[in-house]
Amino acid sequence: MNADDVLPGSKDPSRLTVDRIFHEKEFELKGYDARWIEETNDFTVLREIEQDGDESVQLIQKYISGEDKFETIFSSKELFQPEDKSDPPKIDGYAFSKDQTKLLIYTNAQRVWRQNTRGDYWLFDCDTRKLVQLGGDAPSATMMFAKLSPDATQLAFVRERNVYIEDLANHQIRNITQSENEHIINGTADWVYEEEFHVRDGFCWSPDGKHIAYWQIDTTGVGQFPLVNNIDSRYPEVTWFAYPKVGERNPACRIGVANCQSGKTEWITLPGDSREHYVARMQWAGNSDEILVQQLNRLQNRNQLFLANIHSGSVVNSVNEQDEAWVDVHDELFWIDDGKKFTWLSERDGWRHLYIASRTGLDLDLVTPGDYDVIKLLKVDEPNKCFYFIASPNDATQRFLFRGDLETGTINRLTPADQTGVHEYSFSDDCS
Repeated sequence: MNADDVLPGSKDPSRLTVDRIFHEKEFELKGYDARWIEETNDFTVLREIEQDGDESVQLIQKYISGEDKFETIFSSKELFQPEDKSDPPKIDGYAFSKDQTKLLIYTNAQRVWRQNTRGDYWLFDCDTRKLVQLGGDAPSATMMFAKLSPDATQLAFVRERNVYIEDLANHQIRNITQSENEHIINGTADWVYEEEFHVRDGFCWSPDGKHIAYWQIDTTGVGQFPLVNNIDSRYPEVTWFAYPKVGERNPACRIGVANCQSGKTEWITLPGDSREHYVARMQWAGNSDEILVQQLNRLQNRNQLFLANIHSGSVVNSVNEQDEAWVDVHDELFWIDDGKKFTWLSERDGWRHLYIASRTGLDLDLVTPGDYDVIKLLKVDEPNKCFYFIASPNDATQRFLFRGDLETGTINRLTPADQTGVHEYSFSDDCS
């Protein structure tokens, strides 16, 4: 018996109860996460469908736009059959190879700090319909951020502060980083980088699959803070972790680029004391020879964008952002004009606007003049010389979709005028 059954008026539909909010699905968001397939108007989804009363099955399905139908690629009930005959593991995530022949499945997700980023990974061959667990003899729920290489012949993942590569033909595993001690973290983040910059997944394949760029964080000398768990056992359990307070010693951070064949790492040398700066963002610069790094000073009021060559080690300062108070890092960066230019969001004129920057940063052209903020850049449709973004020029409580002209800066609202509120959108490759 629960309180809703006995409290007067508890069945009143106008009343909110704990059961209605958390136990039932009355207020659950209806929808699913569609993932577009490159160069098509098709997409995939993960859906949970109830069967036989309370039992449910998870399906990974492909929507075929030309036929207006869903095709089931993977069923958890049919293919996951634990030896002890227990329920199949819950699918927490998935990713297809570029050619759609391989399916990487994430299960048994466990929390690390705020997010469930540690678990088990499986590889499903869509042609042979064979399912294989990955990671070799790795203990259960110890793999993090697993990613298929661009050609889907290898898998990279993080385990116990190091980056590993698994050959998907023979399943041999080798590490490409080596933590010297418990203070060295490769391919993922410490508390500071997750808390301050939402950096969790700390590595990425080069477009040609020959290199992996990764964060390395060194917490040596950083003050330790206790986290006390009074819930899971009769006596408290104390976990100590590196936690710098204001003005105290910060972790050091640097970017390494590992050759996947030799395992050798080349380090990117950025200016300044690494303990007084943050490497807030890192990504490949539209090719397999250079990476882009956003470096913040400790006050977080200066953001310097560096273009680094992974072969020569040369580092060029491309764009600088500075403010008396605070500056943000930017994630909506798209390469255009055959990699000669990229998009950049800046508040340098008092509003958050879209700019087009040359690769060297010598030219920075304003695209969206006006008294409004570009809240989020969603997509650049270069063939049609336009871009799509979220903004709300007249009401900060709303979020609408706009299309802008890359050459003239003219913008048009696409969200219908009679639709108010907050809106989210996802685009196919060709923006159709």
